[in-house]
Amino acid sequence: MVCLAFLFVSNRFLSIIAVVLAFSSGLLLSACRSSPIYLSEQQIQPFYNHEVVISGQIAKDLSISESKIGITLQDVKISTGDREIELTAKFYISLKYLSTDLELRRSDYISVQGKLQPGFGNFLASMYRPEIISVERPTPGDFFLTLRDNFADKIKSFIDEPESSLGLGYLLGMRNGVDEDFLELLRVVGLTHIIVASGTHLSILASFAKKGFGKISRFAGFSGACLMILVFVGITGLTPSMTRAAFVSIMGLIAWYFGRDRSGWRILLMAIMVTLIYNPANLTDLAWLLSFGSFGGIMVFSPILSRFFFGPSEPGFIASSIITSLAASILCTPVLIYFFGSVSLISVVANLLILPTISFVMGMTFLVGLFSVFNIAILAQIFAFFAKLILDYHIFIVEFLGSQKYFLMELPSENPVVFLSYVPIVLFILYYNYRGQKRTLTKP
Repeated sequence: MVCLAFLFVSNRFLSIIAVVLAFSSGLLLSACRSSPIYLSEQQIQPFYNHEVVISGQIAKDLSISESKIGITLQDVKISTGDREIELTAKFYISLKYLSTDLELRRSDYISVQGKLQPGFGNFLASMYRPEIISVERPTPGDFFLTLRDNFADKIKSFIDEPESSLGLGYLLGMRNGVDEDFLELLRVVGLTHIIVASGTHLSILASFAKKGFGKISRFAGFSGACLMILVFVGITGLTPSMTRAAFVSIMGLIAWYFGRDRSGWRILLMAIMVTLIYNPANLTDLAWLLSFGSFGGIMVFSPILSRFFFGPSEPGFIASSIITSLAASILCTPVLIYFFGSVSLISVVANLLILPTISFVMGMTFLVGLFSVFNIAILAQIFAFFAKLILDYHIFIVEFLGSQKYFLMELPSENPVVFLSYVPIVLFILYYNYRGQKRTLTKP
């Protein structure tokens, strides 16, 4: 309450003292919001390397490979018989692939017993090959998940593997069917983000809804687009990247509805603020960092690079695509180096060859499922044929570029010094924004 009072007072005055007061209040509020994470780390340390029972809800789709099943648990409860604690952190559980015939999926509650190990990344703890005690599916269950799985089955009946899994990765962000070797090739060529449900998916959906429902009225277009976004978020789950994408998409729709210009800086800072208030642990999440890196590159850095290379004139389609891809790659590179210790030198080329056709293959894959639902097999087969052609092209490009290992530069991982590379980038952005504002003010 004291911090909120200081923020209110600082907002009423324009002075250096008010800025310092607001900044200090923000630091204190962020410490209060993130303190449960640090308290959880202290609480769990005595349980490391001990046999415990863990109960929690499966937070997102399972990561399935030939040898194991990776599970992310949230709202975890740990018990040792004489002691029990509840934590809000995420745990990673690895099951042997053939160890159970149970059908597990997102939103199920599961209890396992095994030796608790320290976590990694944004996971507070991990457990490998535990014994499954119980699995409980909530009633009536996850409606959106059931809808997604049934729709995915319809698509798979017309498009064979591996094309169907890749198409579903584009359309619905489903990665559990994509081969591990292919995922590694995507990382090598810098295309991991294309099968993560993100702002690209939502922007396509929002644009489609605005054009469709907008023929009725502006409010209908706004409402239809928001409804599309909420349904898609329900289908994919509230992952860190999807949280960012949903907020940004809705903010863009609000600006469009009220006829306001969208400021990339304002939306970027507001999205960072809201998503970190929702979950402070997002700050160490790879998907969240890459999501904001690509968004900042497209919305903030790309327009500045366009002015730098082309001045006041607008670049053509090819030049614009190159600049956009380059801007997103530059801002994502430090994050990739920190987490993976490598950076792809051909990521811009790979993005240019694949990204322009993503929206087309997403639309065709969706129409395959839609016509399959309505039992119009002939149309489903036609769109499946064209979708498969594009997906085969994508697979060929990824496999060809991914085999060029000499374009992958290896660097030390988990070195925070790499984030200092953002300093000249930020200074460059601030300088060109200042020049642009000064030029605007001096115009007669």
